[in-house]
Amino acid sequence: MVRNFYKTMAQEHKGVGSKIMGAIQHAEMHIDAALKPCKKPKPKPRKNSVFTPSFTTAIKRIFNAETGHDYIISGGAITMINSILQAVTKTLARHAQDLNNKVTLSMRHILLAIRLVFDESLGLNVMDKTMHMVTVYEESIKAKSQDVSKVQILVPPYMARKILKGVAPRVEATACAMLAAVVQVLVSILIQRASEYTNSEHMRTIMGRHVNKVMNTDTDMVSLVAKLHLVLQPECKPVQQKPTSWRDKKIKRNILELQKDTSLQFQAAPFSRWCVAILNNHCNPTNRLAQDLMPTIQDYLEKRMIEFFDAVNLVAQHSNRVTVHPNDVELTVNLTTLPTKALGSLADELAPKIKCMYSGARRLSRKAAIKAISHDSIEATMAFFSQHLAAVLNAADMVCSAQRKRTLTGAHFKEGLGLLGIHVI
Repeated sequence: MVRNFYKTMAQEHKGVGSKIMGAIQHAEMHIDAALKPCKKPKPKPRKNSVFTPSFTTAIKRIFNAETGHDYIISGGAITMINSILQAVTKTLARHAQDLNNKVTLSMRHILLAIRLVFDESLGLNVMDKTMHMVTVYEESIKAKSQDVSKVQILVPPYMARKILKGVAPRVEATACAMLAAVVQVLVSILIQRASEYTNSEHMRTIMGRHVNKVMNTDTDMVSLVAKLHLVLQPECKPVQQKPTSWRDKKIKRNILELQKDTSLQFQAAPFSRWCVAILNNHCNPTNRLAQDLMPTIQDYLEKRMIEFFDAVNLVAQHSNRVTVHPNDVELTVNLTTLPTKALGSLADELAPKIKCMYSGARRLSRKAAIKAISHDSIEATMAFFSQHLAAVLNAADMVCSAQRKRTLTGAHFKEGLGLLGIHVI
């Protein structure tokens, strides 16, 4: 009836009726699709694999309970103990399932697996301790006790349940408690024996090498390693690299660009004013200056300053610092053998001229791969090289006067370096 009505409407009013008929057809299509019987998804086949847990938190908890915060355990030792526990729990679960003839895995099968995996002395020790812990655990559950001191199992039983559920369809609660107790006893044995090696080295931190020594020297543990086919890796600290910031990338790029650059870094005008102020104070003011003198001085000083900044950077790295401080410069000055001459009252006159050369000195420090240098360090460096340049120019002036020349040249500067016993680079 409704369809016929809309058909007549569609004939009379072609625009509106056609839209209504299209909507009805669209709705009927969705209704037919909804009324179709839906197919149930096929259940995925269950993989017969053992769950691999991480016992890191449990190891820390047992460690604090055993040592009472008298020792510290390293991350490498925790990683090594964790790998041992994973191998032991997997092997125990598989052996227990092989010995199981029924559907449900019980505590008896775990005890039989302990006898197969561990040696006689270690197995008896583990069984005695685990049986006592499981009985206390069962009594506390039956009494619904909230006293934590009575519950001795510090490893969560649900982790053992996940491991056993990978090999058996049904697992008793006592079997889960037994496997968790085995893990706890094994951790306490390893910590106790590793602490002996820690005491022998007069240390408070149990390292991975101490656990490695226990597994390689103790007779019970050596046989356990052979049965489990464990490959003990040496302790290696995970390298935690900090994310490189935009500023670090920019500094590295700047260092590489400056190290490839062979041009002089100081600006010519400020460098000339600085040199002329020292020349007028320590040399004959009537001498003329040759055209090649300033480039020779600048080339020598920049190479010497790069070598000096290399040594300063090593001092800063020795102090585990990236930024160069004035005390690093002071120590390097005390260790260097470059000759110097006191400036006296000239130091105050040179201070404003040195400030104009800070940017060039900073670029030279980047050439020496220094990422950060303080303002005071650059000032101390320039003050030292002012004294060094005064000594060299004084020697060059002596060479010039000995040759009875009135013009100070680059050759005189090099001869002055030789006179002071400095090898020309």
